[in-house]
Amino acid sequence: GEGAFSFCSSLEGIYVEAGNSNYKSADGVLLNAKGDIAVAFPGGRQGSYRLPSTVDSIGLQAFYGSNKLRSVTLPENLSRVGSNPFVFCDGLEEVHVDHANSTLTYNEGVLLNSDGSQLLYYPNARTGHYRVPEGITRIVQGAFLRSDGISCLSLPTSLTTIDAYTFLDCTSLSEVSLPYSITAIGREAFAGCRSSCCHHKGIKV
Repeated sequence: GEGAFSFCSSLEGIYVEAGNSNYKSADGVLLNAKGDIAVAFPGGRQGSYRLPSTVDSIGLQAFYGSNKLRSVTLPENLSRVGSNPFVFCDGLEEVHVDHANSTLTYNEGVLLNSDGSQLLYYPNARTGHYRVPEGITRIVQGAFLRSDGISCLSLPTSLTTIDAYTFLDCTSLSEVSLPYSITAIGREAFAGCRSSCCHHKGIKV
């Protein structure tokens, strides 16, 4: 089931007996039998990790609670990541994407879609100020969720949409000024924000 191994903070590897027709493991990470879905990542594994080249999607909650993971590299074939696949990865500092990937890209360790118009995930362990790149038109649901180290945020004039729960529990971020281009803000986009932040030209919220 989804999230079956989530928050197992001492678990360092998941292995599958030979002959199992439904699942297999690769370097201690649980995959489906075909090897194209990452099903579960062991929450106690430390450091950096590169997903196998066969993986084209990340299962729901596959990385939940993997607090010791510091960086992850997404392979060429990965095309589906879902809504914030690395939520609760409180130690994750950066995401990289294979340069041959035609669906995803990254900018300074932040995950974007291929044309740079959507911000998909901001690593939870990053701190301080972050300037969302110009050209971003949408920040997807939960992209900054639980990024409690971000203290200051600048939004680009290209931004039109902030999805639901985008900045949920960003506890160091209490207010932000939106650009004039904003047309839609989702449910509880700024819930749980309660500290200080710089301002960006636009409409203060």
